[in-house]
Amino acid sequence: MRTVDEVVPDAAREGSVRAVERALLVLEALSHRPDGATASELARATRLSVSTAHRLLVTLQGGGFAVFERSTFRWRVGRAAFFTGSAFADDRGPTAFALPVIRELGLAGGETVNLGRIENGRLVFLARFEPRAGRCSAPGVSDLPAHCSSIGKAILGSAKEPQLLVLTDPLPALTPKSIRSPSELVRQLGLAHAAGFAVDDEENTIGLRCVAAPIFDELRRPVAAISVAAPAERFPKHEVAIRGMMVAAAARRITYAIGGAEPKRA
Repeated sequence: MRTVDEVVPDAAREGSVRAVERALLVLEALSHRPDGATASELARATRLSVSTAHRLLVTLQGGGFAVFERSTFRWRVGRAAFFTGSAFADDRGPTAFALPVIRELGLAGGETVNLGRIENGRLVFLARFEPRAGRCSAPGVSDLPAHCSSIGKAILGSAKEPQLLVLTDPLPALTPKSIRSPSELVRQLGLAHAAGFAVDDEENTIGLRCVAAPIFDELRRPVAAISVAAPAERFPKHEVAIRGMMVAAAARRITYAIGGAEPKRA
């Protein structure tokens, strides 16, 4: 059986590749216009002729990647593009994109870096990088309540509806420094949201201090968080703000890598 290279002439093959590149260019330009765009507007944005842009849009429409609204004469992204993007996000998630970032952060600071999320009010560790061992691991589900961890507070503080009503009063405490009052937790979540990072000041383990920042999806929802944890003697309180900003910058990189977007802060 002959291959495509043997059947299709070089000029035709190059023309097909060029057409695909232009179609992807038009689709990308369309994805940045939530209110849609006319063929003329997309032609200007991609520096293509109007006839070429229109022909590519019709082709994209045939595959479900673009939709034409006759009432407004505007084109919008089609459902096929949404399903393709959703499959990508579901398969990869934040972990694959986070691993090089948490490794870099761990090597730069010399301290343990965690990636985690909240499930049923408990912390689940998706990945952990320990620079002294030079390796990553996936610890999995923990018995750590979300309100006793910097990761949990970073996520709760950025959620639109943190669902604090399910929390008991007083909150379960792991150390004398654990937050026990729901009102105090709400106050600290507000501080974490404003700062862009949350702090665990020996609240789950005496002698351990942590800072964490949230990772957001494309709908600006916090889906995970990364933290830096270190013994209190190596992590004095006057370094909390500096390390917090470093963690927030790393979390922002992961957010952008997974196609997410940060919420607007007041």
